[in-house]
Amino acid sequence: GSVNGVGELLIRTTQAGAATRWGQIGQLVRDALSRKGLAGLFVDRVAAVFVPAVLILAAGTMLFWGGRGPLDQALMAGLAVLVVACPCALGLAAPLATAIGLGQAAHRGVLIRSGGVFERLARIQGVAFDKTGTLTTGEMRLQGIIKHAVAEDELLGAAAALARCSDHPVARGIATAAGARGLALPDARDLALRPGEGVVGEIGGVSAAMGSAALMKSLRWFDPAGVTAESSAAPKGCSSVYVGWGGTIHGQLFLSDNPAAEARSVVAALGQLGLETRLLSGDTSDAVAWIAGVVGIDHWQESLSPTDKVDALQRWAGRQGSIAMVGDGMNDGPVLAAAAVGIAVGTATDLARESADIVLPEHALARLPWTIELARRVRKKERKKTENFAL
Repeated sequence: GSVNGVGELLIRTTQAGAATRWGQIGQLVRDALSRKGLAGLFVDRVAAVFVPAVLILAAGTMLFWGGRGPLDQALMAGLAVLVVACPCALGLAAPLATAIGLGQAAHRGVLIRSGGVFERLARIQGVAFDKTGTLTTGEMRLQGIIKHAVAEDELLGAAAALARCSDHPVARGIATAAGARGLALPDARDLALRPGEGVVGEIGGVSAAMGSAALMKSLRWFDPAGVTAESSAAPKGCSSVYVGWGGTIHGQLFLSDNPAAEARSVVAALGQLGLETRLLSGDTSDAVAWIAGVVGIDHWQESLSPTDKVDALQRWAGRQGSIAMVGDGMNDGPVLAAAAVGIAVGTATDLARESADIVLPEHALARLPWTIELARRVRKKERKKTENFAL
């Protein structure tokens, strides 16, 4: 029942059962069906007053006709009041539409936490995306290294040792590159994640760090001119990672990531649904601008910390209205929780899945527009039934 936020955690699994993927799907569907949406809550409030009033009216009708005719005629009159007054459209059809919608979503592997999520999703005016692992494949590849007074293998080995405690795509890409070179990694201790920034720890008894320029700035580490001066030579569209130890930045690693195959078509489909899209990322400006251009997103923001993402989303929501957020990483947990609807992709970290209202299947970002259309159809059915009842 816990989510590991920062640092390392070693766990031995002793049992399965409810912890399996199938068990989680089943539990999420049961939980969703047990939670009432806005229509269900409205029905409950109406029923609290309406049902007693109808019962009293039916009993009064039966007593009125009981004194003026046969008992069977009085019973039929009372029953007629109950039948005519029964709000079947609102009390049965609207919740049934929600239940059917949840079932259709689950059939396609889209997990929705409650019927109320449908109602919020149908009202959104825009969709914000994380970059790495959401609009991209999340399979980072090392494209270049800038070093200062150290060997490339030493720099890469230190970065890979620090990356052990992170499941971020950048960390996985660094580990893969080190493995491909067959490097023997140094012993890294006291590792701690800094969400949105990187990893700090110790290597050989010396403080070490790997991450963004903001992390190195917060540590106040010496930045040799040879590192930053050559940063402009980084491959186009690459994410950059600073690596250092002993109070000095010793180099940069540059990693690239390909756009997800369906990313551009998803952004186009959302535009056809009348939804504006934005890209909110903690990555560098060049990498974010490149991905935004490839997938067709006009508005983007880079170098955002987890808190910055929440602030950016709330500012946009203040102007635009309800906004959904799509993400996958630990850094996205706060902004997924803050959004009107948080949507996690199937490869998301545990924290992202726990913070999200909707979880899409792995490699199934293309189901996002379908899910929004489904939510709109469900809400349309509920509104139609509610209006019929009001009339």
